[in-house]
Amino acid sequence: MAEYFPETIHQSDESLLQLSRELDFLCRAGQLINSSLNLKQVLAAFVKEVRRLMGVVGCSVWLIREDKKEVVCLQATGKKSDLVLGWRLPVGKGVVGWIAKNGQSILIKDTREDKRHYKKVDSQTGLEIRSIIGVPIYFEEKTVGVLQVVDTVPDRFTPHQMKLMAGLAASAGVALTNAMLFDRTQQEIAARKQTEKMLRKSKKELEIQSQNLEELNAALRVLIKKRGEDKKQMEEQVLINARKLINPYLKKLHRSGLNRDQSLLLDILEGNLKDIVSPFTYRLTLEHFDVTRREFDIANLIRQGLRNKEISKFMGITRRTVETHRRNLRVKLGIDNRKINLRVHLMAMVLEDS
Repeated sequence: MAEYFPETIHQSDESLLQLSRELDFLCRAGQLINSSLNLKQVLAAFVKEVRRLMGVVGCSVWLIREDKKEVVCLQATGKKSDLVLGWRLPVGKGVVGWIAKNGQSILIKDTREDKRHYKKVDSQTGLEIRSIIGVPIYFEEKTVGVLQVVDTVPDRFTPHQMKLMAGLAASAGVALTNAMLFDRTQQEIAARKQTEKMLRKSKKELEIQSQNLEELNAALRVLIKKRGEDKKQMEEQVLINARKLINPYLKKLHRSGLNRDQSLLLDILEGNLKDIVSPFTYRLTLEHFDVTRREFDIANLIRQGLRNKEISKFMGITRRTVETHRRNLRVKLGIDNRKINLRVHLMAMVLEDS
């Protein structure tokens, strides 16, 4: 029977052989693309095998970014592929951009006659691409990327090869999406680990800072306590020195037969000496800082028991001026229009701080 139809049998054998090759091609490519969840590893092996099996100049896989504005080359193989890798094109520009926008396959027999070809890629690589097959990569009926093969020979591809490429892209869709999800998960895990590491480091630094602050506070408490003790000791020493070195001479002066004016001056001297070792001066100037120097002197004489006439004579001012200063002091000390003796109030201020 075969001798009557030799050409028909030969053609059938060739068709079966071609079909077998294509099935083997699809099977090997599918195994490659599903062999790992590592996106970079998957794409590198996939484009390399597609280029080898189809015998083309170059093969590349492009991914549409989440914002749908650009398509980026994730993997490429062939001459000058390093220049294409990472290339970004606006969606709608060039063959890849057109496929990303429209979700349709393209077979270009001669790029010189098709305006969709982006000539800038050729000028960048130094290779004039003449034939192109580009097919969309789908996932859940959405275009997520583009698979493209190119050659420098015009009319290099057939519609049958474009269908074959579409089959490859269909297999690639799920695998690539899974790989991208895996890659994203790995990045999130790495980022989370880095965040946890930084948090542990920050926690450790905070613990060290807290410990340092506690130690510093303890040291400050010791210093404050020591300062208080030193201050008390110094005040006691001043009092002791005043009593031992000055008070005996003041008593002798009192017994030396002074006249009234001299006794008055001696009383003032004793009062001022007491002020030096008492907090009155500090309290008066600090809490009532608007008291003038003249008012301060008069307040000091009032507290020592001097009357207006004596203050007038001692300071060389009129009694009316002394009375004015007394009124000003009452206002500034907050006892104006109150039945409070000015001298008693001034002495109470000393007692409160003693």
